[in-house]
Amino acid sequence: MLQSDETKKQKDSHKPVLTFDLDGVLCAPILGLNIGINRNFLAPETAPPTAKIPPDWWRTIWDRIRFDLRHPMSDAAGYLDKLQSDYSLILVTGRRTSPNNWLKRNELFSYFSKIIWNTTNFQSAHYKLNTLSTLNPIAHFEDDPRTAELLAQSGVTVFLRDWPKNRNLHLNGEIIRIASLADASESLADLMKSN
Repeated sequence: MLQSDETKKQKDSHKPVLTFDLDGVLCAPILGLNIGINRNFLAPETAPPTAKIPPDWWRTIWDRIRFDLRHPMSDAAGYLDKLQSDYSLILVTGRRTSPNNWLKRNELFSYFSKIIWNTTNFQSAHYKLNTLSTLNPIAHFEDDPRTAELLAQSGVTVFLRDWPKNRNLHLNGEIIRIASLADASESLADLMKSN
């Protein structure tokens, strides 16, 4: 199984793990239009499709154009700050280049014990499924319904951040739709009680 690169390894924590997608969850899309959402679902039992990966030089340029000017979601820093004392927070992004500079520039870097981006041959959904299977989070925060559905069908508790493009879909009943990060607080407390 291919593994993602991991950066910013800190001391192992015995805190329960929460994982976060970056774009559309913590990082706001340009003009508030989250167009990168995929509405076509994948079956967990089928072989993962191979990703079409552009050359390194192109990914670096394209990711700077796509991501450098974006801002954090308005509730990101406050919510991460509340969580970090009780949970080990791990960023698992489908980006194919390091998000570290963006995280530092927007003062979110320090909240995460690990930052992982996609260096595999998998598309984002299967990369996250494989990565989360090794991290065993109590929950994952996501905006993409395709990824959320695949994770939920595989037993991961998923908080799906609400966007117009991920609405009106028949999703797994275990997926918890949230309008803001704080909307997950009560469900997280219940998950902690049951673990």
